[in-house]
Amino acid sequence: AFPQGRVLDWAVNPDNGLLYGADFNHGDIAVLDPVLGERTDLPVFEGALPFGTQAKDVYGAAWFNSEGYLFVYPW
Repeated sequence: AFPQGRVLDWAVNPDNGLLYGADFNHGDIAVLDPVLGERTDLPVFEGALPFGTQAKDVYGAAWFNSEGYLFVYPW
């Protein structure tokens, strides 16, 4: 039902207007262009998350800080 997976929370990047969130099904970071309606999935690089976790494990809330870093809050 969700060919690209699903994202439970999106964060708007203030620098480029794109939406970012953790894909619950596949563990990638989903990037959505709200103007074009296109989605791109980015792999999470090793060391970006706490030891033993994957993006699909940490999908509570997503936000950007003032420096443009994406955060995804774990359960």
